[in-house]
Amino acid sequence: MSTEKDALIPPRYVPILKLKMGEVEAIKQLGRNPGYTPLIEIMPLGADHEDDESGEPLDTHVQKHWNRFLSLAESFRPIPMFDLEALPIWLDTSYLDRFALSSGEPALAYFGGEWANTDLHVVPVIDFFATRSIVTVCAELAHRDGRGVVIRLDRDAFSSRDVTNEIRVLLANLRLAPDQIDIVFDLSGILSTDVNIGYRQSADIHESIPSPQRVAIIYSCGHGISTNCQ
Repeated sequence: MSTEKDALIPPRYVPILKLKMGEVEAIKQLGRNPGYTPLIEIMPLGADHEDDESGEPLDTHVQKHWNRFLSLAESFRPIPMFDLEALPIWLDTSYLDRFALSSGEPALAYFGGEWANTDLHVVPVIDFFATRSIVTVCAELAHRDGRGVVIRLDRDAFSSRDVTNEIRVLLANLRLAPDQIDIVFDLSGILSTDVNIGYRQSADIHESIPSPQRVAIIYSCGHGISTNCQ
């Protein structure tokens, strides 16, 4: 039987992608579909086992992934002829403080500068463990683009004594209001026997944070997502 809390978070699909060529091609074949929102994770140099990156310059690594990002994003661009707006793409920042370009520019700032010159709807994804530099750049991008940020809460975040307060502290550091954020509850690292507990906790947190733009739950590898995103 569905509950009132179930109704808060109706079904949706959010694939978690690392911009491997097979993933990029699969998303392109899906075509434009407002029924899902991809969450992109860009891994540090050497973490992509699909490519032999030994000796690859860091600038090449960053630019290669930006080119793949652009290729994947084709299906999410606006179509003015049919009055269709750009569909959102979520970019995880978890690893983007681990590398910078040879110029010294942080990887996230580079990506943010690149998508500013496009018609894409990209939103940075941040968590409780983000470094000060990531928080600073995310705040700048959020205010520049007017799209806020996505706060991703995983198993470690759920272990916090007061998740709601942690969210409010992060919002203060980002200089954002609750209605300027999306929240993603990532339950993929939680044992299957505890998923129901995680879901109920997610619903409780959702109720305690007034008016986020979108709310999503990740159960496993991006499958079984729920969100109120339109």
